[in-house]
Formats: sequence, C-alpha cells, structure tokens
Amino acid sequence: MNKFRHLILPAFVLILSPLLFGQNYTTVTATKIQYANQQLIPKGTLCFQATDQNDAPISFQVGGGGQVVTSPVCVAVVNGVSGTLSLPNPANTTPANILYRITANDTSRTVYTCRGAQLSGASFNFDTFACQNAPYPAPGGVVQGPLTVNGNINVQSCTGCGTSSAGYTKFLPNETPDGSNEVFHFPSQAASDIKFQLFWNGLVMNEIDDYTITIGGGQTTVTCVRPPKTGDKLFAYF
Repeated sequence: MNKFRHLILPAFVLILSPLLFGQNYTTVTATKIQYANQQLIPKGTLCFQATDQNDAPISFQVGGGGQVVTSPVCVAVVNGVSGTLSLPNPANTTPANILYRITANDTSRTVYTCRGAQLSGASFNFDTFACQNAPYPAPGGVVQGPLTVNGNINVQSCTGCGTSSAGYTKFLPNETPDGSNEVFHFPSQAASDIKFQLFWNGLVMNEIDDYTITIGGGQTTVTCVRPPKTGDKLFAYF
C-alpha cells in the first residue's frame, strides 16, 4: 500500500493548485441587466473600479503577485447579459479588502452606480447583488443610523472654517457654484507637502480625474473637470 502514496499525493497537489490560485480572483456574471419596465439593456457595458473607503480610485497588488493600476475594467453587455469578468478577490489583495465602484452603462448614459461594493469568494452574481451605497452626507448633513463602518474611519470636526481634529483647516471657496464656473479660489495657500482634499457635496474628489490644483500667490486655485451646479457645495481641507 505504501508504494502508491507517492503517486496519489502529486495528483492531489495538481488538482488542488488551480483551486488555490482561483481564490485570488472572483468571477463576475450577469444575465438580466434591465430597465424598470423589464426591458433588457440591448447594448452597453458593466464596469468595476477599485476604490478606497472614500470612493477614490486606488492601485493595489493582486493576490499571487502583480500590480493593478487605477483604471476601471469593463465587459460588454448584450441583451442584458454580460461577458464573464475575473476581478481580484479583495480578501487576498494588498491592501486587503479593497472596494469596487460598479457602473452599468447603455449606449447613451450611466444607468447604474454602486459605491463601496464588497466582493468575496470565487463568484459574484450581479443579478442577485443588493447595493448598499455608503452614506456620504452633504456638508452639515446627518446620517441616520444604524451605521456600519467596515475598515478605518477618519473623523474631522469643523464648524464653518477652523482647524480640524486632524490638524487640517477647512476652507470655503470665494466663488459660489453657478453651473458654468469651473475655477474656484480658496483664500489661503496650501503648502506643497500638505495633503489637499476637495469635497463636492460631501464626496471626496480625485485629483486629475475630477480637478487640478494650482498653489501660489497666497491662494489655492482649483479647476474642476466639469462646472458644479448651482446649489452644489464645495469645500477643502489642507
């Protein structure tokens, strides 16, 4: 009996190795992406963007090795059915437990957005996924509990413009959003080595993708990719 052990073990390892490798990726499928009137989306895309807890795109390392850049990945959708897509399993990424922003698009517009989606395991069925968007309140807004937070949380306290608990200061722009102006001036100059964060209706914006920043002349100038609408709220910490 012992003479067969060396034959059985290698075969077991060969079978098990692909299963272990597969845990580094989650297979995404969808078969019924539809409008509210039960009409299937005739043609479009299903996209996934890796993000941090603030919905900002991030790069990371996939389980098993390899660097993943910040670009989203998309798969075609035809008559409500998506192609098969393999995404890094957040349980094995570095940093661990990354989140995904999921968007679905038809030929003319984005028809679905989910922020802070959590994927796990070997497969992810988009048809049965119930989105629980993270509550990003507008400045001065209130989140009604109960509230569950997964991961780290950084709370900055500020009334009006003042020094936050993290040592940053909150600044409001001189200009009021009017739907056409893209350039906003903050009445102070951010230091080049200080982290600058722009909040737009309570969401943390991503530099380059959402805005560019110029520091100098005693002020900080922000140019938005698109003009904020009238009534939008902008403020920054730096």
